[in-house]
Amino acid sequence: MKAVEAYKKGKYHQAEIAEQFGISIATFNRYWRAYNAHGDLSPEKIPPWSPCSFIWE
Repeated sequence: MKAVEAYKKGKYHQAEIAEQFGISIATFNRYWRAYNAHGDLSPEKIPPWSPCSFIWE
């Protein structure tokens, strides 16, 4: 979220932010797309009927 907030301020380019936070440009772009689509970067909850939820039961 810090990388996205830094980009929103408009002072740095994507490549500069990726380097500053130690992530690839592709990872930053993924974060940026998720932020634009959902408004935040919080992980989605796994629905109780998901196959992943049965692994832990």
